[in-house]
Amino acid sequence: MGFPDWMRVLNPNIGELVEISELFSQRTSIAVGLTEEYKLNTCNLKITPHGLEKIVRITMRSGRIIDLAKNTSLLNVNDWCEVDKVRIGDYLAVPRVLPYFGEIELVKHKLILLAYMIGDGNCTSATLRFSNATDKIVEEFKSVVNMFGDAKVIQYECNQDIDYNIVNGDNFPKTRYKNGVRVLLEETDLFGKNALKKTIPEFLFTLRRENIALFLSRLFSTDGWASSVYEIYDETKKNRHKRNYNAHIEIGYSSSSERLARDLHHLLLRFGILSVLREKWVKYKDGRKLNYVVSIHGSSSVYKFLEIGIFGKEACLNKAVDVANKMRCFEDRIPKEIMLEVEELRIENGIRPKDMIKNREPNDRYRRQYSPQRNLVEFWGHLLGCQRLINLGKSDLYWDKVQKIEELGVFKTYNLKTNNKYGCVVNDFIIKET
Repeated sequence: MGFPDWMRVLNPNIGELVEISELFSQRTSIAVGLTEEYKLNTCNLKITPHGLEKIVRITMRSGRIIDLAKNTSLLNVNDWCEVDKVRIGDYLAVPRVLPYFGEIELVKHKLILLAYMIGDGNCTSATLRFSNATDKIVEEFKSVVNMFGDAKVIQYECNQDIDYNIVNGDNFPKTRYKNGVRVLLEETDLFGKNALKKTIPEFLFTLRRENIALFLSRLFSTDGWASSVYEIYDETKKNRHKRNYNAHIEIGYSSSSERLARDLHHLLLRFGILSVLREKWVKYKDGRKLNYVVSIHGSSSVYKFLEIGIFGKEACLNKAVDVANKMRCFEDRIPKEIMLEVEELRIENGIRPKDMIKNREPNDRYRRQYSPQRNLVEFWGHLLGCQRLINLGKSDLYWDKVQKIEELGVFKTYNLKTNNKYGCVVNDFIIKET
């Protein structure tokens, strides 16, 4: 399996997310693997240089990207598929959850401060600044700064409504002294970085589950949101699906930093939250700038997000959850190519189409041309005596659609050898050597 050095591998034992170039110095590592039952497990990984290879980038509808050489295979619903045979519109298997966290714990006030400074902080000069208009958030920010003991928050003279400076405390030198906030930002490599270059500190991936949830709740407090719409139509405005309502929910976060957005995209996956990362041009001063938006839409992912929450925006989140309770869930589906296998088994077992209906409601039909829901495929597996269908229905896989394929050029690559014959996870993709 040939990969360029910037691809990242998750170590499930400690939650660390490391680039392949760094793993090469260790020669071996632990990675997330896949079992025959389509469940995640751990596997050993051996890294060796592989020479120069042409690298292809595959971008999925969810925003996930993978850069890899053509001697690698990806998993579709039927079997493993070589990279050069993957086409736009194909569905590939990716992890639907990566439930791996570390055991390191960081004190809460430092964790909250880092989230606020990444989202709404200015760390590019010696004068540290924070901008936010929500009273509840500003009060907590002042509180966590005071907990450092040698720093305090004062209002910025030019815009006292939303801008605040972090300065040295009253009993400490005004100049030539670095307070605890400044030291923390330097230690986490955030000091001196503007909005385009901000990232989530590497050590944060190794924190405990509750620590990461706390960090994300404050990060979403800055440039995040929760929105929802629920409208009931009269009988004359029913849509083609015979629904008498219009419902929409979104939990999102926007950043100028692509790396920050991708880090957030990955951390949500640790909680089993499926999100979409997309590019969006927004107005900025007299022109436009490119932003990266991470958004959550599915009702099941919204429920899981409650473990994280959005500090200061709880009412908006609760409203989104109320709308999610009124919506039907359509996100857990398996590509319709599986229906060829299902049909062969149905005919072989002599089962009538109407017996393939799970709940037997009046409007239910056995539809061969649509992608079936996961729980329905599991039901068919039990009905037809097929363990593979049962495994697919209960799997740790999510079926993502290929949106773009492009060649990046020739780069130095590394070969990843694993003791798991069913592949391993690289950059949140399931891959296998051809």
